Amino acid sequence: MATPRALVVGLGGGAAIAGSWAAIALLWPPIPPHIGLAVILLGAGVAGIGIAMERRRGAAAAWCAATTAGTTGALLVLNLVMPLSAFGADRLIPQLMPPALPPAVQIAESRIELPDRYLWLLLLAWFVALAQWVAARPAFDGLEPDGLAQQQDRNAAGVIVGVEDQ
Repeated sequence: MATPRALVVGLGGGAAIAGSWAAIALLWPPIPPHIGLAVILLGAGVAGIGIAMERRRGAAAAWCAATTAGTTGALLVLNLVMPLSAFGADRLIPQLMPPALPPAVQIAESRIELPDRYLWLLLLAWFVALAQWVAARPAFDGLEPDGLAQQQDRNAAGVIVGVEDQ
């Protein structure tokens, strides 16, 4: 279930994943020329968040927190690569062009090419968001558009979801 705590843990976890990637990229330049490091950090972070939340809050909260962290982390890493590749110091830019080109041209062309390699994170984030949607579908099974509004009214009145009126 998407509780506020699970969502906040997921957002914080995604920010921590992106912060870890940024720290590694900035402390040990250049920026990785591929998404391998980001995927490893995302996998480890999502697994860690999922395990920790499952022990404390149950499987539904773990799933919500982990998928929120995965989506948030992937998108934040992509959003870090874009300005770093455009405005970052030359030492942050990996050499992606042939060495036959002059150094200034190599850097300029590599700045253009680097973000393209990280666009795969958009696809990864989409798959994680799709998994999150699939997991949320059982909560709405059997509810028609009118039934959803009625269920929300019942929830607001304090009726426990899934318990028949006695």
